[in-house]
Amino acid sequence: MKRYFVLLLIITLIFSSCSNKEIEISRYDILDLYRTNHQSIQDDIIISKSESLNAFYENLTEEERIGQLFLISLDGNSSDDVERIFSANRYIPGGYLLFAFNIPQTADETIDFLSSLENKYIENGLIPPYISIDHEGGVVNRLRNICSKLPAQLSVTQKFSENEAKKLYELQGKQLKNLGIQVNLAPVVEVLTEENILFLDDRSFGNLDSVLTYSLAQIAGMKKSGVLPVLKHFPGNTNNDPHTGLPILECNTDTLNEDYIAPFEQITKKMMTGVLVAHTVIPAVDNKPACLSEKVIQLLNSGSESFNGLIFSDDLLMKALIKNGYPVEKSLIGAINAGVNILMISSSSYDEYADIVLDEYKKNEIFKKKVDESVKKILEWKISCNLLERTANQTGYFEYEAEVRLPTVISDIEISERKEAFKTAYSEATELYNEVWWRK
Repeated sequence: MKRYFVLLLIITLIFSSCSNKEIEISRYDILDLYRTNHQSIQDDIIISKSESLNAFYENLTEEERIGQLFLISLDGNSSDDVERIFSANRYIPGGYLLFAFNIPQTADETIDFLSSLENKYIENGLIPPYISIDHEGGVVNRLRNICSKLPAQLSVTQKFSENEAKKLYELQGKQLKNLGIQVNLAPVVEVLTEENILFLDDRSFGNLDSVLTYSLAQIAGMKKSGVLPVLKHFPGNTNNDPHTGLPILECNTDTLNEDYIAPFEQITKKMMTGVLVAHTVIPAVDNKPACLSEKVIQLLNSGSESFNGLIFSDDLLMKALIKNGYPVEKSLIGAINAGVNILMISSSSYDEYADIVLDEYKKNEIFKKKVDESVKKILEWKISCNLLERTANQTGYFEYEAEVRLPTVISDIEISERKEAFKTAYSEATELYNEVWWRK
């Protein structure tokens, strides 16, 4: 407010001491003065934000930096398990991935559990991990016992209009957010083809038009609720399940671009999301699995536009890699070098894997730079979803100073508010589902 008062005072003095002709001439100078200082303020805010993140990052230990790269499994499902989960590893994980066995019997218990876990890190002066889950709908639904009904993606296209789908996913997002989940590893944005239909089945929205329409609806709904959607599985799958074997996509570059890359490219141009990279091998591009191939990951970029969202690997412990010459110690380093930001490991114990990354971090400057860039991107996103806080204080008329710090613990009042907000979203989602699903 001070700077606007000063500008107003300058304008008043100029106007009061000039003739009408001089005033007419001086208006342009005043506008230039305002524009110059306004732009200077905006530039200073951007610089201050960047400097504040760098300062926060410099105060992290190397172990804390490396831990942020990992998305790991979680061993437990109640507040009684929090201490054991917290003490399970020397490294602080960037995030946790929930499976069905991690979900308590009720929404209230889930909120208590995840709130307690977040508070445990904050109380110990550590960056709280984000919580992620595969919440596609249909058969891929870990929350079916506590959240409102969510049909498979293909079923959504058959029953819901675009606007109804957007509202459905928004209400699902509100349920996730209030449970304490910040990341949804969905939607699947692959187009159904003969090469993947046995594997994907109803997990896809169908043809390209449906995929674009309903994926954008889901993304918009989730983002409106404060949940990060992660598109999967880039660049596409075959009928060979990566949990058991290595998918090899035999196609030329035209087919690759038109049938596989197109939905990812068009969606990420319109909305900022994360992307999960699969283990699929595309011989026309590279002989390495996609999540270990810089050439494949570069396909996320479109012309002069670079993809700036978070890039997740699929689970590096899958048999697609382990059984085909890519043991986890090789994949960890290969994924980072290829451009992956977040390493998914379906294990609740990961110290030995983090040690491998730390060792490479200490001896390889190029690798170190890639890790630093990835972790800063992760931290910047954590600020956006309130797992970290950034305050900006005015220190002069045209100067700002920012600071990144840990959030405050989640209070009992806030936990109660989350429970009520979850119930409201659940009720509204159930009403919408019943209205649309049983409509003749």
